[in-house]
Amino acid sequence: MTDKDLYGGLIRLHILHHAAE
Repeated sequence: MTDKDLYGGLIRLHILHHAAE
């Protein structure tokens, strides 16, 4: 797992978190 993959995952979680509100 690269830092780029980790960063992409964090962005995805961030978007899902705001979309759920």
